[in-house]
Amino acid sequence: MFYPLAIDTMGTWHYQAIDLVEEIGKCTTSITRDPKEMAYVFQQLSMTLQTGNGFSLPSTSSAS
Repeated sequence: MFYPLAIDTMGTWHYQAIDLVEEIGKCTTSITRDPKEMAYVFQQLSMTLQTGNGFSLPSTSSAS
């Protein structure tokens, strides 16, 4: 199955995206037995989004 995961750059998550990430977090929690695993998945996705936003901005430094 294919699940598109759309996250708005302002931090808004569609409820289906949240459900999917929670399902992934539950699966990884059952494997690692780390109760914080779901939070880690959300954090990693958020950091990836922020990094992508940073790269998408044009350079504002001037060579003077």
